Amino acid sequence: MRRGAWIIIGAQVVGAACILTTSFDRYDTSIAGVDAAVPDAPPPADAAVPDTRVDADWCPSLVPLPTGADDGTEEKDYVLAVRGLRLERLPEAGPPEPTVGFNVDHTCTCPGPESCVPTASATGNRCDDPGGRDNAAIGVFTAFSTAAPEAFQPGFVRSQIAAGRYTFLLKLQKYNGTPNDSQIVANFLASSGVEGVQTADGGPLRPPTFDGTDVWTVDPVSLLSGSDAIGKDCATDLKACAAEYRDVAAYVTDGVLVAHIDAPLRIGLTVGTFNIDVKGGVLVGKLTRSGDSFSLAGDYAGRLQIGHLLQALTFFREPVLNEFLCPHTPLYKGLKKSLCGALDLRGRSLDDGKGLPCDALSTSLSFEAHPARLGHVWQPPGDAPPCKDASAELDRCD
Repeated sequence: MRRGAWIIIGAQVVGAACILTTSFDRYDTSIAGVDAAVPDAPPPADAAVPDTRVDADWCPSLVPLPTGADDGTEEKDYVLAVRGLRLERLPEAGPPEPTVGFNVDHTCTCPGPESCVPTASATGNRCDDPGGRDNAAIGVFTAFSTAAPEAFQPGFVRSQIAAGRYTFLLKLQKYNGTPNDSQIVANFLASSGVEGVQTADGGPLRPPTFDGTDVWTVDPVSLLSGSDAIGKDCATDLKACAAEYRDVAAYVTDGVLVAHIDAPLRIGLTVGTFNIDVKGGVLVGKLTRSGDSFSLAGDYAGRLQIGHLLQALTFFREPVLNEFLCPHTPLYKGLKKSLCGALDLRGRSLDDGKGLPCDALSTSLSFEAHPARLGHVWQPPGDAPPCKDASAELDRCD
């Protein structure tokens, strides 16, 4: 519950670790309404708890509440592809921007208590941002960049998306296309690249245009049928391409989409593929008409479990010696200590306020998404993890 956000989300094996800091026009969560015209499986057991309550006058809900209204009866499906991702800027990057993030644990720390017990190595200001926003990782990100500024490559993920190498897809089902729809289905899908990536073998692809004509592959990790769906065409085989991660009670209120989705940020590198799972995820974004579809700009906040964060470190290179950050390396141990000291949440919302140790880091990603089309299910070739001394089990704080 400290300030800011960061997430390791991509890297080149010939380079150093990268922290994503791309930019775009961000949805302001203070918007109360949008006047412009806008556009079946159960949720997982640990689905996010909707942020639809007000804890106190000084700790309000930051997520727009459903109006219960429906402005239309027509139900259609829309597919959107993420074009840009962004994290909170470093202080030296420019003037402070509006605070992003949501009250993930429904607790306003300072004056309220924390929702979990800090680790022994916890340091610094542990108060929430205004409104109880949980966005703890900016302190860690700032410390990492100060220690090794040459290690971070801003814009890496955005450049990979722009090249058609991967993205994240959002499929909206049963949406009436109006400013208010009391219940729609929001599906999260991962993509390992535009159609053609299957045979590109690392070569150039046709860059996506994000005008609704791009056809993106679907990664089986995000489907209920998993690897059994490989080769299926998601444009026609809806049963095989049912999403693993979805919110069947998502809604649109005053033109703002609200969905609670736990999602794996699956990142493919030349050294292997890893997941950073987001738990307790809440997505809030403003829909705007784009041709016969919609564009979306907003924020996605949630909990990053420490084990997955530490596992992700092993896929990046140490900036000085150009070696992978394996568990035995001094830099891995130093980064682990920093991460463990910054933990501010429980990994599961069901454990909030029960006096349990903090084991997750809160974060917020801002994003923009534009019309797209679904293609075939394809899984990139897997490679062995780069660290031979890494345990098959996830690492954790001492």
